[in-house]
Amino acid sequence: MAAREYSRSFRTPRRPILSGLSVILLLLVLLPVCCSGEESRKSTPILLVNGIAVTLEDLNDQIAFERTFRPDAPASQERHPSARSREELIEEIITRQLIPLAAVQSAYKDKIPGLLEKAKEARSRVNEDRSNFDDISAELSARSVAASRGRLGYVSRNCGLPYPLPQKAFSLKAGELSEPFLSLVGCHVLYVQKVEEGAVDATDRVLVFHILLPFDDRDDFMHEIVPKLAAEAGIEVKNPEYARFAKSAGGKEEGQGK
Repeated sequence: MAAREYSRSFRTPRRPILSGLSVILLLLVLLPVCCSGEESRKSTPILLVNGIAVTLEDLNDQIAFERTFRPDAPASQERHPSARSREELIEEIITRQLIPLAAVQSAYKDKIPGLLEKAKEARSRVNEDRSNFDDISAELSARSVAASRGRLGYVSRNCGLPYPLPQKAFSLKAGELSEPFLSLVGCHVLYVQKVEEGAVDATDRVLVFHILLPFDDRDDFMHEIVPKLAAEAGIEVKNPEYARFAKSAGGKEEGQGK
C-alpha cells in the first residue's frame, strides 16, 4: 500500500497536460482570426478618391520604402525621412503620390483593362527572349520611352520617377521582370538588368529598362494633367485621422464616411 502511494506521487498529473493541449488548440484557432483581422485593417480604405481606395497598406508600404533611402548620400539628405517629421512624410506620400495615382486610375478606368492586357502580352514576349526587350519597348511604348528603346538608365531609390516606379524597380533582382503595374503615367513592365549596392555616394542603384503603355501620350501629362486630375478629384474620408491630409491635397472633400 505504501509503495503504491509512493509511486502515485511521482506520476505526471494529467490535468496540466490536457490544459496545455487545450491552450495550444485555442491558439491555433484564434491565430488565423487575429491575422485576418490585422490584414483586413491594413486593407481598409483611409480615403476614397473618386471611388478608388487609398489604404493604410498603401501608405505603410511607401513609408517603409522611403525609410530605405540612404541618409549618407548627399543627393538624398533633403528627402530622407529623418529630415522630416512623420506628419510631413505622410502628407507628402498621400498628397503627391497616393491621391494623384487614385485620381488618374479613376479618370482612365475604362482604358486600364486594355493596357494591362497589352502589357501582359508584351511581358510574355520579353520573357521568351530578354534580348528583345529594347525592340519590344520601342515598338509598344510611349514616344519618349520608345525613343530611348526603353532604357531608364541607373535609378536610385529617391530618383523622383513617377510613383511607384522606384519601389517596383528595387523590389526586383538582376535579370527579373516585373508584373504589369500602374503608375501615375500609365502601365509598365520593368526589367532590371543590374543591381549595384552603394555604388555612388553610398546610394544603391539599379539599371532599369521598361515598357510604358501610357494613359495619355501628351507631353504635359505628368506635370499638368495629373495635378489637375488630383485637384479636381472627389475625396471621401473613411478614416478621420487622415482628413487633414485630404484637405491639403486640394481635392474636393465629399464628406466623411463611416
